Amino acid sequence: MSYTVKETDINLGLAIATSEAKNLIREICFKYDLKVMCTVERQDAVDKRAFLLVRDGWNPIGEVYARTLRDDDGNHFTEYSFYSHFYEKARGKGVDDKHTLRSKKISSLLTTIKKMKAIPSDAVATTRRHTLQWGDNIGSYESNLGLQRKSVSDAGFQPSDLQAMMEHVLGESPNTNMTATIQDKCKIALDKYKEIDKLNASTREDLSRLFDTAFYVVGANHADVLVVGIARCTNTLSASSRSAYEFEMVKPIKQVDNLEEFPELLSVMTMWKSQRESEGTNRKLLGGVLPITTSTVNKELDLVIDYEYGTTAYHFAWMMTPCSNPS
Repeated sequence: MSYTVKETDINLGLAIATSEAKNLIREICFKYDLKVMCTVERQDAVDKRAFLLVRDGWNPIGEVYARTLRDDDGNHFTEYSFYSHFYEKARGKGVDDKHTLRSKKISSLLTTIKKMKAIPSDAVATTRRHTLQWGDNIGSYESNLGLQRKSVSDAGFQPSDLQAMMEHVLGESPNTNMTATIQDKCKIALDKYKEIDKLNASTREDLSRLFDTAFYVVGANHADVLVVGIARCTNTLSASSRSAYEFEMVKPIKQVDNLEEFPELLSVMTMWKSQRESEGTNRKLLGGVLPITTSTVNKELDLVIDYEYGTTAYHFAWMMTPCSNPS
């Protein structure tokens, strides 16, 4: 059985085979159907590295590693650790310690992981932080396009105005209660709303074109892991907020070495690279593809990227751009 996402990754396979944590990796991968994506820096671990475990071949779940410590008699022993951002103790020596379970015995550590539910069984919950970034991307693009929102404050309505209108509509007061002032406010608001509808028509067409059908999701992290999938948004125009966007996968996300198998996407990224070079922008590339930058909207190339909290092995920078042929 291969414990790596990419079975051809000989170096990673060798690192696992020679690691003090190899038995823990074998047990936890088998029990929870996980794979090792890469190694990440961990200063207190043997060889100063931990192994990043992922679900579905790309979604980070946690780290496993071993430490060599000394007991009170000066004897060395091995301690096994599992770090998970889905689990947090009430108290700890630091942020990392609060998210880490440890034991001298692998069996005891596995029992604790199960008891504390440190590895969530709900795949939707573990992907939520990623889809929230996708929603941020759509929201950023929407803001950049200038989508207008309607508000009852547009015409300066007061609660008494609204009450009078409701009483009129419900037949609880004669027509004379609809004063000329209120009618003027209604006319002003209605004109504004119609203008907003007109301005938003083309914006909504753009949003629908970009996100309703299919778009590439390209993710990269500071472990220089690159993943690509194809998704679509099922409620682009009806979502009430950035956190309300819903997505379905057209093609599952997978780890890749480069973008060669996605010619359309490669072309867009090449043009974006040329743009940045012409602007004199030279930044480190995550996964060899995504520049370390602030969240960016590029209307000319129809792409948007969300770069969250500096991006860790667990938080990807996500870039989205339309896919014309998802088959």
